[in-house]
Amino acid sequence: MKNFNKLMNVKLSIILACLFFISGCVPSLNAFFTDKDIVLNPALIGNWIDVKNKYSCEFKQASEKEYELIIKEANSEAHFSAHLMNLNGTYFLDVYPEVKSYQNIYFLGAKAYFPMHNVAKVVINNDNLRISMLNPGTMENFIKDNKIVIPHEFVDGSIVLTAPTAELQDFLVHYNNEKGVFSVHYEFRRK
Repeated sequence: MKNFNKLMNVKLSIILACLFFISGCVPSLNAFFTDKDIVLNPALIGNWIDVKNKYSCEFKQASEKEYELIIKEANSEAHFSAHLMNLNGTYFLDVYPEVKSYQNIYFLGAKAYFPMHNVAKVVINNDNLRISMLNPGTMENFIKDNKIVIPHEFVDGSIVLTAPTAELQDFLVHYNNEKGVFSVHYEFRRK
């Protein structure tokens, strides 16, 4: 029963993470950051609630180069490792599920969960936080029309970026203001 409850908690965390990121989820096999790009912004630390009161998130400083991000909805929560980076004056957040929560999920001896990186454009303005996720529909259309050329694969109909970090960063810098690319917005206010 203990293992079943643990598995159910992990499943709920995965579902919550997907609900938060699904509408703006274009995962990557590789990180979007390098150590030299990581910055800490004390203004990000704290509790935030989205303006629709559906989600809350908490940023804690985990180390000198890393945040712990906890996203909550109702009775579920998901934990992430988050790295804030500054690329040409724009803040981006690389978000990665905390592996310790998912490392023991196996199905018939095979690992049944493969965590990936997600990226968001971040704007912090006093007590307001805007997180803008990549729009998967826009990305799919731009890739199909060759407007965006970046290594990727389609997995079960969804885009998974496979580019190395340097190419991912070039993409972020080049397309960060392109209409429709970062168009899935979450607005938060400080709690």
